[in-house]
Amino acid sequence: MNRETCPLAKGAAIICSWSALEPAEGRFEFERQIGDKLREADKNGYHVSLAVWTSPNEITPQWLYDAGVPGATFPERITPFKEKKHDRFPYYLDETYQKYFHRLLERTGEYLASLPVAVRSRIAFVEVCEGATGDPAPYYGRKTADFWPEPLDKKYRISRARWSHYRRQAWNKYRSVFQNDEIHYPLLVKSADINEQEFAWCLNNLPAIGSKQALFCEYYQHSGSGERLALLNRTRRAIRNAGKSWFTRGEYDAQWKLFGWSTRRPEQSLYWTALCAANAQLDIWQVHYEALQLEKASMAVEFFNRYAGHRDATRAPAAFCALRQGLDAADIRRFPEAKFGKAIRSNVQRYSKIAESYSHRGAMQGDPQKAVGGVMLNRQSEDYNDVGWDILPGNYSRFLSQIRPDETSIGWWHKGPKKSVYGRFARGFHVASGKDAMYFRLADDFLRPDSPQRLTLRVVYLDEGDSSWHLSYHSRDGMKKAIVVTNADSGQWRERTVAVVDAAMQHGGLNESDLILASSGGDTVFHLVEILRADDSTKH
Repeated sequence: MNRETCPLAKGAAIICSWSALEPAEGRFEFERQIGDKLREADKNGYHVSLAVWTSPNEITPQWLYDAGVPGATFPERITPFKEKKHDRFPYYLDETYQKYFHRLLERTGEYLASLPVAVRSRIAFVEVCEGATGDPAPYYGRKTADFWPEPLDKKYRISRARWSHYRRQAWNKYRSVFQNDEIHYPLLVKSADINEQEFAWCLNNLPAIGSKQALFCEYYQHSGSGERLALLNRTRRAIRNAGKSWFTRGEYDAQWKLFGWSTRRPEQSLYWTALCAANAQLDIWQVHYEALQLEKASMAVEFFNRYAGHRDATRAPAAFCALRQGLDAADIRRFPEAKFGKAIRSNVQRYSKIAESYSHRGAMQGDPQKAVGGVMLNRQSEDYNDVGWDILPGNYSRFLSQIRPDETSIGWWHKGPKKSVYGRFARGFHVASGKDAMYFRLADDFLRPDSPQRLTLRVVYLDEGDSSWHLSYHSRDGMKKAIVVTNADSGQWRERTVAVVDAAMQHGGLNESDLILASSGGDTVFHLVEILRADDSTKH
C-alpha cells in the first residue's frame, strides 16, 4: 500500500509474524519487518497499527519447538478462505513459551523506543495478539462452554478460565512494554468472548481501550448482529462512565473476492459494509488493499471516512439514514411461528418462508444453509440471503433516524439496476396503504437552536415511473420545501442535493421531525437521506 496504489487510504496495518521477526533464536529482523515499513508510512503520511502474530503454523518459528515448547496439533479444517489446514499451535501455557514470548515483546518495545520520534509516532496503536493470529482464541475450531477447541493430544487443552487468566497476564506484559516513560501506545484487545474479569482489567488498567469489532465491517448481514451491537453499546457506556476513552477497528479482508454474495457485485458489498460499519460507529476500517482499488471503492471509503471517529453530534460533519428493512427470523412477533414455522436458528424452512413472503418486493434466500450458521459461515454465502437470525431489523444511520419506519414505508430488496451499489436495500412509499410520507429526526444537539445554519440536504432515489415527491425541512420559519421532483422514469438511481441557509432542525415538523419525504403523487423508492454541514457538502 502507498499513496499511488491506494490514494483513498489514511493508514495501513503492519502485521509481523514471530517467525519473520525472530527467524533464529535471538536474531531479530526489526529493521526489515518494522523499521522500513514505518519509514514508508512516514513518507506516505500514513499512520499505522502494529501487530505481532505468534501462531499458528508457519507464523510460529520452528526454533521455538526445537527449544522444547510443546506443539498442539489439530484435525484438518477448511478455513474461511477455502484452504485446507492441519494446524499446529504452540502450547501457550508452557513456561518456556512464555519466557520467549515476553522477550519478543520486550525487544520489540526497546527497538521502537530507539527510533526517531517522527518515525515511531506513526504508530497509532498496538494490537494485543495473545492467541491465534489476531484473534482472541488460543486455537481454531469448535469450542465448548468450558474449553477452547480440543487438540489431538488432550493434555494441551486450555479451559476458558485458564485462558482468561493467561490473557490478562499477556495484557499486563503488553502494558509494561508499550506504555512506559519512553513509548506510550494505546492498546487494542480482541473483544470477542471477553468476560467480566477481562473487561474489568481493561477499565482498571488502560487509559484508552481499543477493541476489535470485525462483525460489523466484513459483512452486513451477520446473524447475531442485534445482540452484538447491543453489547457494544453497553460496553461503550461503561467505558464512558468510567471516564476512559475508546476506539474500535475491524477489517474487510480478501473474502470480497471469494464468495458469491460479494464477487458478483464487489463494489456493492463494500459499500453496504461501509454503511453497516458506520452505523456501528467503528473508528477504523482496515480494507484489503486490492478492494481499495475497485472501480467504485471511493463511494464506500469516502462515506465511511466522513463518519469515522465522530461520536459527538455537535461536531459531526454529517448525518445519514440509509433506508433498509431487515428480516429477522428470530422475531416471533413479526413472523409468528404458526405461519412461518418454529423459531429456532437451524430451521431453514422458516427463513425461506419469510423470504418468500417478501419476494414480490425482491427478497430472496439464495443460500439458505449458510444463513442458519454462525458468523464465519454467513459470509461464505454463494448467493444473497435476505433473512438471518438476530440481524439488525432496520435502517443504518448516524445522527439521523427515521420515525416509525415500518408504519410509514415499505422495504425493498435488490431494487433498480443490478450494477448499482444503492439498491441492495431500500424503502419506499405505498400510497395505497396510506404510507405516503417518511419522517426523520436529527440528533438533538446537531444544530444549536439559536443559530440557523447552512446545510446541504442529499437524497438518493430510484427514478422510476412518473411519480412525484418532495423533501421538506424545518427552517427558522417552519417547515419549508427544499426539493421537488417528478420522476423521469429513467430506471436509474439518482441523487438530488440542495443547500439551505436557514436550517433550524429543532424537531418542528409533524411527528417532531426535521425532514419529511412526502409523495406528491404515486410511489417512489429511496436509498438514503443525508445532511452535510456546509464545509463538508462537496465530499460525498
